Amino acid sequence: LPTIADLRTGAYASGGIECGLLHMAFAQIARFYSVPYGGYIGLSNAKINDAQSGYETGMSTLAGVLAGMDMLNMGGLLDALKAFDFAKAVIDDEIALMLKRILRGVEFSEEDLALDVIAEVGPGGMFMVHDHTVSHMRTIAVTPKIADRNPREVWEAKEGLDSQARAVGRVRQILAKDNPVVFPEDVEQRIRARFPGLVAGDALLPAGL
Repeated sequence: LPTIADLRTGAYASGGIECGLLHMAFAQIARFYSVPYGGYIGLSNAKINDAQSGYETGMSTLAGVLAGMDMLNMGGLLDALKAFDFAKAVIDDEIALMLKRILRGVEFSEEDLALDVIAEVGPGGMFMVHDHTVSHMRTIAVTPKIADRNPREVWEAKEGLDSQARAVGRVRQILAKDNPVVFPEDVEQRIRARFPGLVAGDALLPAGL
């Protein structure tokens, strides 16, 4: 967990881009020694799930991934690790999907280049309805659940919700489902006996969310 301080106050600047830079350096050292590297990244000093939380999380996670980090501990954390936000967690999940897509990169196999399809369709042809396009489009492109890509008039017709409101809606969908059992009952009892401060297993929406 790289840490830096805000030079004006001495406070922990978890969202500082310098944390991302340090992760980049550590990841490269790990690559040199052929060992895996991971850590907390995508943190933010923002107190709520706002634009600051988005750009701080996005910049640092992208830096770490491009430098070769193997594991990213992130998801819903705000206020320099002092707060958790359900909506930010689902937005961070979407960021993680984008990062995974970046790691895959551009693929140049014969199947991906599809030169035979290009020759078959030809100038003025329609690629969108070709079998090759249909069979590959879901693996080539990330389909977000939170980000809105509709034209403005469609967005306005759907109440004009911002990303925070859409994320809260997604949270409600997730928490409305039954939570699956993670551990056998005896294992969970032993864990709770050892760590008595754990909250109940069923997640509930905070008041007002």
